[in-house]
Amino acid sequence: MGGRGHLRPDNTGRKRASEDFQFIFGVRFALALDATGLSARAWAEATGIPVATVMRTKGGHNTPGLERATEYAQLLNVSLDWLVGLSEEGGPAEGEG
Repeated sequence: MGGRGHLRPDNTGRKRASEDFQFIFGVRFALALDATGLSARAWAEATGIPVATVMRTKGGHNTPGLERATEYAQLLNVSLDWLVGLSEEGGPAEGEG
């Protein structure tokens, strides 16, 4: 019998899900940040995160770990579930920011 190499999992689905998550997080982070009225630079200065990292996050090219994402949600006054795309509720309140 041949080897099991043909049974290797296809990681393209996992990679696509990761890219989708980064995109969703980036869009929602940008929306929440805009609602605060803070610029990327002001957010970076307030949180100690490099401006380049903030810009990559807004662009959907970087996502923070769970602890940092939780901190973002608290500082942005949104739910973590909303920020990571698990809920449509808990986003920035209209008229605030």
